[in-house]
Parts: sequence; structure tokens; C-alpha cells
Amino acid sequence: MKHLLLTITLAVLLFSCCKKKDESPQLPAITQEGKNTFGCKVDGSIITANGKPINWNDDEYINFHLGGGAIDTVTIISAQNQNPKWYMSLHYTSTPINQTGKFVINNVTDNYGMYLDLHSNDAPLGGNSYYTNRKDTGIVNIMRNDTKVIAGTFEMTVANDSGKIVHITDGRFDITK
Repeated sequence: MKHLLLTITLAVLLFSCCKKKDESPQLPAITQEGKNTFGCKVDGSIITANGKPINWNDDEYINFHLGGGAIDTVTIISAQNQNPKWYMSLHYTSTPINQTGKFVINNVTDNYGMYLDLHSNDAPLGGNSYYTNRKDTGIVNIMRNDTKVIAGTFEMTVANDSGKIVHITDGRFDITK
């Protein structure tokens, strides 16, 4: 009887401590250390990318770029992942270029946000394209911007040409320059 009780007790302890690991995606922490992370919620679903050297053939990357087009004060933060397939970029202007603070992205001048959902084939680029505009706007909050790291948070509402709205919330990035 003692052996049976001991066996049952050990079995209960063994199975109670072996919980299945939660494999659902998690947002990266909000950091300012150059960890090369990017993540946000798109209509409540978490998407992330981890930093790799930029290469359009890579499945996943994060990129930081200064200057764009005719304006040298544009900062572009972009990320992509192939599983699930998406691309996102945040464009904003600032003078001086290494400024911190909050920047409105609304497709006025060179400040805008873009999200490409590449799951479907009903758009010219093989997916749905969503952009900020005068009505559907966002905020990029740059918390660190020095010679080594750019880090911050963001949120935006974007729309496609048909008027479908996508809400992007809890965004964060931490990128080594």
C-alpha cells in the first residue's frame, strides 16, 4: 500500500510540473540596447522580426536607414518576416536627424507608415497595402537615437485603397545602427 501511494504521489508530481511550453508569439520587451528587435500587434495579432543584415532574400530582417529621396532628414525604420508574410515601414522627418521625441505619421510631407499584408494576391504587389493618411494616422516615439542605437515605440491606423482599416498597436523596435 505504501508503494502504491508513493507511486501515485510521484506520478502526480511528475505530470503537474510538466506543463506544455507556451509557444504563442510574444512581443519583444521595450528596450534601448540595440537588441535588433521589432514587434507589434496587427488587429490584435502579434508579429515580430529579429534583426539580420538587410537582404530581400532573407525570410526576416530589420533595417534602419537615414536619408531618402530628395530629403536627407528622413529616417526609415522597416521590418519584414516571411512567416507570416508581412512588411512594415515607418518614415518620419526630423532636424536634427538624431532627435528623440514623438513624430506624427500621416502621409503629410514625408511622414508616413506602411503595412503590407502579403498573405493574399489581390493587390499589385501580391498582397494588401495599407498606409497612413490624413485621417488614419500614427505616432512614432523615438526614445533613444544616438550614433549606436535607435529605439522607440509606435502605433498607427492604416487603410487600404478600398477603405479597410488595420490597427497597429503596442509597436516597439530596438535597432543597432
